[in-house]
Amino acid sequence: MSKLSDSELLKELQERFEQNKKSLEDHKKLMKEMETLNRKLQESEQLKSSFLSNIRNEIVNPLTTLMGLSKNLFLFDWPTKESMRAVAVTIHEESLNLDFQLKNIFTASEIEAGDISPSISNVEIESMINSVIDAIQHKIKQKNIQVSFVNEIPQNENRDMYIVTDPEKIHLIGSNLLQNAVEYSEKGGSIEIKSWLEDMNFKISFKDYGIGIEKKNQEKIFDRFRQLETGTTKNHPGHGLGLSVVKALVELLGGSISVESEKQKGSVFTIILPQLTTDLEFTSAEGNEIFFEEELEF
Repeated sequence: MSKLSDSELLKELQERFEQNKKSLEDHKKLMKEMETLNRKLQESEQLKSSFLSNIRNEIVNPLTTLMGLSKNLFLFDWPTKESMRAVAVTIHEESLNLDFQLKNIFTASEIEAGDISPSISNVEIESMINSVIDAIQHKIKQKNIQVSFVNEIPQNENRDMYIVTDPEKIHLIGSNLLQNAVEYSEKGGSIEIKSWLEDMNFKISFKDYGIGIEKKNQEKIFDRFRQLETGTTKNHPGHGLGLSVVKALVELLGGSISVESEKQKGSVFTIILPQLTTDLEFTSAEGNEIFFEEELEF
């Protein structure tokens, strides 16, 4: 083994020092990444726990009401048709609420499993949005909210105004956005829905004049299980799935969603979807019919 000169020894020591320094920096970086990951895992567990607690209430409460009221229908002799009708109306409304919650849960599960794909048809957008409004008409009336819908899609001769997309998913997207708009609007408020075509894209917006969303929270609202209100400060129902489902479905259809909002001045959610050129002959009015076109790609 040859003896190192002083300069070579200093160089060797310097190289080893640099290697040790780099190893230490890599170790610190790795530890920091692990701390961040651990923090995110803890937050995820907290969000899931909160979600399970919320979803239990969102499902159990209407289900308990349905079971109780339906049992009363055949146990008691109702004095008037009006009283029986009131019970039937409540059962119908709670059924709609439960159906909406379950659709979000099942859709979120399909998205998580990657077991979801577009089912394309011609969609009569005016009938579609009107059916979304009708589905929660009871909530709209309870808060005395005025909902207006303006459809600016040009009408072709001898044919209704329509877009080419997935009717079932558009219905769920619209239901979530309108439900939110109603929930966060003041009593006696108003909601404006508008649809139009621009640059070969279909656009639809849901505008409310409710409590609004702070700028710092406008990205968070699309996170799964995320709710801005939690615990004892929570004033609005929900389980934190709605907007995450909306965003996932919009992106599945090749589109995007944006929000413009200001605290105490309301919010505008805008959906942009590409329009396909197809030779489809079938039309879906309200999202009840599903058609599969495997050749279509986004």
